[in-house]
Amino acid sequence: MDVRENDELRGKPAEDLVPIPLDPLDPEKVTYMGASLDKPLKGRMTTFLQENNDVFAWTAADMLGIGPNLITHRLNVDPTRKAIKQKKRTYAPDRLEAIKQENAGATYQRLVNKIFAHLIRKTMEVYVDDMLVKSLSKADHISHLREAFEVLRHHNMMLNQAKCAFGVGSGNFLGHMVKDFEWTTESQEAFEKLKKYMIEAPLLAKPSPEDILYLYLTVSEQAMSAVLVKEEQKLHKPIYYVSKVLHGAELNYSTTEKFALALITVSRKLRPYFQTHKIEALTDQPLRNILHSPKASGRLIKWAIELGDFDIKYKPRAAIKAQALADFVVECTINDQEVRGQEIVTLEEGEKEKDEETTVKEYWVLHFDGASKIKSSGTGLVLQSPDGFIIEYTLKLDFPTTNNEAEYEALIVGLGLARAVMAKNLKVCGDSRLVVAQVNGEFEAKDDTMAKYLRVVKGILT
Repeated sequence: MDVRENDELRGKPAEDLVPIPLDPLDPEKVTYMGASLDKPLKGRMTTFLQENNDVFAWTAADMLGIGPNLITHRLNVDPTRKAIKQKKRTYAPDRLEAIKQENAGATYQRLVNKIFAHLIRKTMEVYVDDMLVKSLSKADHISHLREAFEVLRHHNMMLNQAKCAFGVGSGNFLGHMVKDFEWTTESQEAFEKLKKYMIEAPLLAKPSPEDILYLYLTVSEQAMSAVLVKEEQKLHKPIYYVSKVLHGAELNYSTTEKFALALITVSRKLRPYFQTHKIEALTDQPLRNILHSPKASGRLIKWAIELGDFDIKYKPRAAIKAQALADFVVECTINDQEVRGQEIVTLEEGEKEKDEETTVKEYWVLHFDGASKIKSSGTGLVLQSPDGFIIEYTLKLDFPTTNNEAEYEALIVGLGLARAVMAKNLKVCGDSRLVVAQVNGEFEAKDDTMAKYLRVVKGILT
């Protein structure tokens, strides 16, 4: 039975319905049938429904219940393992009710998927308590209904006759319009045109392992995009498109920095292609000189190190070709009004100085990062001298940590490294908002472990 009170949540037939008596002795026991159904089929359908009125439930007491062997959900639990009692979670009443409804819906969906498995996508479509019996031919519809009714009867499932509609030619089911359709000569012609279009459509290409891939980049004031292509018979065929809206401090990047951001973004999103293919970045920007310049800013140095894992060649763009496609993608990404007010917190506190060129000349710059996984944890450091000399250092942690603890471990090792090389005027950059804010005194270290790490860092800094 369908217990939903709001009929707007249900799929509705697109044609008028008429009541059909299911019990000649009780005129109140009716269901509904499409008004446009032809008379002979309407008579046969009425007779069929009256003969099978036992699958309808008139009251809750009429429902016999589904067997526990079918409805019970059992977890695949190892009986040799000791059970662990989980902490009780508390939810707001509205959230708790939503969880109950979601679990009930998921359980019911598994049930109907199981019992109607041999009919789904053939003569039936089932979604929770929406069921649709479909037939290409009117002559077959009653036999298809009989198959569905036999399944319902076998598993003691009942229908709510007040919310059923039989013999309808069209209706809305799960947001899709279901219509009575006849395949004609015009239908066949339209189908042939569709097949021809699909064959000739400019679909995305699949690269071969030996292919060299070409990358086109473009940026605007508020967005960036990239197109990865392969060359085939002197034609550039697209493999993948990437676009990104610029946020916060990214909007203030120079044009060359935006191009570098576009390159690092596409390398992260399309990492499998970058790892297995040679990449040629075709652009009118001197990206290679910028990324490898000793005067580069901190973020450009980090990007250059990350891009060093790939085989990337930077070449001037000789022809437009796929560049027009990249330009089109960035133009369609977003407009100015959509960007207003969108900002993110810049976690690298050391990049807030106005003059980065002066900062690199006068300061040592330390970039630290830590990460924790289930099996291991580790830290990574990049220390750059004022004259551009770079020291890279990684360390594997042999003890379990959280991400924040790994960040602190990275910071402590980095500060020790800076002290060892007698660095002065040190600028430290990290991507952990918590660690940066605690060291700067913006956040209080309430956790005992964080407080201990903070004391160690303060001790090194003083």
